[in-house]
Amino acid sequence: MIERMFAKYARAVSDEGERRKLYRLYCAKVVLAAIFYVLCIALIITALSMPESEQFTVYDGILLGILAAWLISAVLALAVTLTFRSRYRAILNRPASPEEMPEVASYRSKVSDDRKSAFKSLWWAWAIFAACAIFMIAAIVVETAQNPDSQEFGPWGIAGTAVFAVGMLVLFFALIIYNTKKTQDGATVEMRTAAEAQAIDEAQGREHKYSLEADKNANNLRYLFPDEQLYAQVDALKRKYNKITLWSVIISCVIAVVVDIVIFSDMVFEFNLEGYAMPVLMTIILLAVYLSVLPTALKIEKLEKAQKAQLESNPAYAKNLEIHKKYEEFSRFKGKIYIIILAATIVIGYVLAVLFPDELWSYLTIIPLLAGLFVHTKLYTGLRKQVKPLEDEIDRIAAERAAAGQTFAEGAAAEQTGTTALNPDDEK
Repeated sequence: MIERMFAKYARAVSDEGERRKLYRLYCAKVVLAAIFYVLCIALIITALSMPESEQFTVYDGILLGILAAWLISAVLALAVTLTFRSRYRAILNRPASPEEMPEVASYRSKVSDDRKSAFKSLWWAWAIFAACAIFMIAAIVVETAQNPDSQEFGPWGIAGTAVFAVGMLVLFFALIIYNTKKTQDGATVEMRTAAEAQAIDEAQGREHKYSLEADKNANNLRYLFPDEQLYAQVDALKRKYNKITLWSVIISCVIAVVVDIVIFSDMVFEFNLEGYAMPVLMTIILLAVYLSVLPTALKIEKLEKAQKAQLESNPAYAKNLEIHKKYEEFSRFKGKIYIIILAATIVIGYVLAVLFPDELWSYLTIIPLLAGLFVHTKLYTGLRKQVKPLEDEIDRIAAERAAAGQTFAEGAAAEQTGTTALNPDDEK
């Protein structure tokens, strides 16, 4: 598992000895990060399950022990991560060497350019996040100086926490918008380096496996809509659909956070119903996204029906029809698994909120939500593995027709009437 995760870093290094050293450092980074996240979960669960007591108890000792281990793991994980990033950055900025494969130098150059491009596009989001973090630290210092004996946040502490949360949301949404646009344009670094990655993996004796991130066709409908006019319409609608989804998530998330703070926290009305914050937030986002994308989704569905009728009536689109059937079969059940998990997660969140209205147990529903996303990605990857050979075959046929001076439509018409064939086997 770790070796597969490390592959994208290994491709930038030609020397096997240097690659092994970098791999050991990467393993240390992954293990320490895993320990840190496990301790985060343990810390949250322990804090939530602690009984209220004015005296020092065994639970307090356990909590302090976990807190100490968490701080140590955080420092170690940060140190090793920064060391790894520094070493890898030096490798990416290394000039090409005559002794190494040209694909390795090209891979390094493209990855380095992508990182620089990301920084140029997102520096403002990182600057806002850093400023918010500094403000929060300063606010906590002021709060502690003003109320050294208080165990609760006052105005400064609340303001600092709120500002930091805003900074995190700005950075989070900026990253989502940036990555979504790159994926839509087929310009992610994984897509741009797909050819180099395959060549390097073969040269380094590593099995090159299919990657959803490197698949340019994973998020478009080109092979489902061979009709150019219909594809132009559905592609525009798909981009509109993705944009509406993204902005409805952002806007509804902001609204949901405000609702949670005003109604379910004790900052305004002193209701102290924080257990409802997570399921309410998820409900608001889900309803907002569904209602906002519904008109566009219906238009896409109408075009899909028109294209399907064309696929079924024209034998030249047999392979496109086969792809369509695989997607259709996937959408019947496997494609709905994540929606089912999402709905179940919301229900579980409300159950936990009813049982523990003033506790944060409902926040643990983020775990099955992430697990559902992982399952959906795995299932969709399986679908793409089935479909890709058919797409490659369609591209091969299109290339042969282009070489013969035919458009796809002309070649299909000729093939249908039997006046030409792509190869001798077709004539038989």
